[in-house]
Amino acid sequence: YTATDASGNETVATRTVIVRDVTVPTAIAKDITVSLDANGNASITADDVNDGSFDDSGVAPQLSIDNSSFDCSDLAGPTSTQFAIDFDGLNDFASVPLDGRNLTAFTFESNIRFTKRQDGSIAQWGTSAIDNNPYMLFYYQAAGNLVLKVDRSFYVVAGVVPDLDTWYHVAVTHNGTSWSLYVDGDLKRTFSAGAWEQHKAVSIFLGSSHAGFFHGQMDEMRVWDDIRTQTEIVDNAVSTVDPNADNLIGYFGFNEGTGTTFANLVGGADGTLFSGVAWTTET
Repeated sequence: YTATDASGNETVATRTVIVRDVTVPTAIAKDITVSLDANGNASITADDVNDGSFDDSGVAPQLSIDNSSFDCSDLAGPTSTQFAIDFDGLNDFASVPLDGRNLTAFTFESNIRFTKRQDGSIAQWGTSAIDNNPYMLFYYQAAGNLVLKVDRSFYVVAGVVPDLDTWYHVAVTHNGTSWSLYVDGDLKRTFSAGAWEQHKAVSIFLGSSHAGFFHGQMDEMRVWDDIRTQTEIVDNAVSTVDPNADNLIGYFGFNEGTGTTFANLVGGADGTLFSGVAWTTET
C-alpha cells in the first residue's frame, strides 16, 4: 500500500494479502441402480451419482466417490418379500396358466438352483399332438447335464454341468425353427427342430413331467413373446424387470412367501403350487 502526505511525499510498503475461499461447495447426489454384469461385477463414476453439485466461486468442484466397484456381495440380503420356490424332488410341482398356442416366437427364462443330482423337469410347455408327450421340456439329468427336449428329440447342452447349491440364470429362445439355450448369459447351444407345435400349450408345468421331479429352487421366471437378444438376457439376468415391459407375457417373481398360489405380475391367472412346494429365502 502507499501513504502520501499533503506535499506529495509517498511511502510504499508491501504486505501479503491471502484470499481464502472458506465456503464449502454444495454436493448434490442422486440414488442410482446398477446392474451386475454376467460376471457379477459393476462399476460407477462420481459423475453417475452427481446431480448438480456446485461451488459459489463459479468453478465446478472436483468430484470423487468412495466406492466405485460392486459385486455380488453388495446385493441386498433377503427381506420379507424376497422369496423363491423350493421343490423337494419327490412329488412337488407347480402349474402356470399361460397360453402359448398362438406364439410364433418366445423366450423362457428363470433363475435356477440345483440342490441334488437327479433326473427332474425344470419346465414343460405343450404336448405333442402325436403321442401326448411333452413338446418343450427343459430338464436336469442325474449326471448333471442340462437337456432340452423338443418334440421327441433330445439336445444335451454339452460342457455345462451346473454346480449344486449355486444359482444360475437359464434362458430358452425359439424363433419358429431355431432353438437356443443360454446359461448365465452365455449361448451354450443352438439347433433347429421345426416349428413350435402349440398343442395343449395352455400351461407351463414346473418341477415335474415324464423326466421326473426337480430337486432345487426357482426364482424370477419370465416368458416373452419375442426373442430376447443376448444383451437383453445378460442385462436382466440378475435384476427384476418392469412388469409393463413390451413383449412380456408372463412374470412370476415368487415373492408371496406363503400360501399355494403365486401371481403373474403382468396380469392374468395365478399359478398354483402342489404337493407342498415350499417357500425359501435362499435367493
